[in-house]
Amino acid sequence: MTIKVTPVLAKKALTVAIKSGLVIMLGGHPGIGKSEIIREIATDFSLQMIDLRLAQCEPPDVNGYPNIDQTRKRAEYVPFDTFPMEGDPLPPGKQGWLLFLDEFNSADRPVQKAAYKLVLDKMVGQRKLHPNVVIVCAGNLVNSHALVEEMSSALESRFIRIEMQVDAMEWLDWASSKQIDHRIISYIKHQPKMLYSFDPENHTTDTKTYACPRTWVMAHKLLQHMDINDDICLPLLAGAISEGVAREFIAYLNIYQHQPTIDQIIANPTTVQVPDAPGGQFMMTGTIAAHANATNITPLMSYLDRFPIEFQIISLKEMGKRDPTLWSTKPIKSWLATNNTDLC
Repeated sequence: MTIKVTPVLAKKALTVAIKSGLVIMLGGHPGIGKSEIIREIATDFSLQMIDLRLAQCEPPDVNGYPNIDQTRKRAEYVPFDTFPMEGDPLPPGKQGWLLFLDEFNSADRPVQKAAYKLVLDKMVGQRKLHPNVVIVCAGNLVNSHALVEEMSSALESRFIRIEMQVDAMEWLDWASSKQIDHRIISYIKHQPKMLYSFDPENHTTDTKTYACPRTWVMAHKLLQHMDINDDICLPLLAGAISEGVAREFIAYLNIYQHQPTIDQIIANPTTVQVPDAPGGQFMMTGTIAAHANATNITPLMSYLDRFPIEFQIISLKEMGKRDPTLWSTKPIKSWLATNNTDLC
């Protein structure tokens, strides 16, 4: 049985494997962010990403195309230009390439067999890949209902197997750093189980979609271009995160509409309403963090000071992820000195 790891540990494992010259097979259910982590790794190592979906390949795409060398009177396999080979120049401004073999175990068996030499020996036919090519593989789990093929033991032994699982706290950190809609962040803080609703045991062909890190990013993009009162809001969000989750999220947003606006808070920070219920407090701490800047931080901190201390900490931590320079402002420095709390 493969030990499950969080996204942060998965990224750490990929880093160690790459430095060791080994290939990781990153497994996990669909939509949990496997591809995003591998893109981040490519950026961290200054590598140009080559995204090759094995499920869309045929054996010659991986093993090389049969060709006759008329000069040598020999048949050979010629690599497609997908692969950087020995002697190729490095990509401008990069240290090499990250060859991402995605949907690996969704490929047909002949394609998987063709990949044996590529993964273990870093060769296409009789030719070697460029020494600055790093290989990372990824695929869904067998019980993901994602058209997955079982891999042979010969192929399995060519990988280091890592299985990634969703972690709400790590996703929230990532979402804040990527400026994901603060209403989504506040909702997931309030209802962490809603980040990921995929249930492999009860998933059927009638289940069209589900909430997961990938589909919440879709919801974020939708919210930038529509109001929750639009008649298309529920159908679109349901198509991304499922009807049940979409209805609960919209109900949460409807409560949000009755909370004080940022302008009202800035104008009257000591008298404007502070929500009594935890749901409303999560909403407002997210709103404050999303709108805080060096100009309005003084009234926002005055308002935030009226919240329970645990919600103040939540809001300040998110502020720091969105804009670390805010922690050097006078109101936050004063708060840190008074409360003697480490926000890191």
